Amino acid sequence: MARIVNMSLTDKTCKHLASLASQQESLNEFIFAEFGASELDELTTKLAALKRRLEKACLKVAADF
Repeated sequence: MARIVNMSLTDKTCKHLASLASQQESLNEFIFAEFGASELDELTTKLAALKRRLEKACLKVAADF
C-alpha cells in the first residue's frame, strides 16, 4: 500500500531551491559546453548501455562466487 505525503516548503526553502537550480544549470552549461544536442543524446545512450553491462557483470561475478 502506498502513502501520499503532502509537503509545503517555506519561502526561504523555495528561494534556495531556485538558487540551486540556477547553479545546476550554469554548471551543466559549463560541463557540456562542447556537446551539441545529438552528441549529448549519444553520450547518454552509451552511458546507459555501459551501466546495464556493468550491472550484468556484477551479477555474473556474484554468481561465480
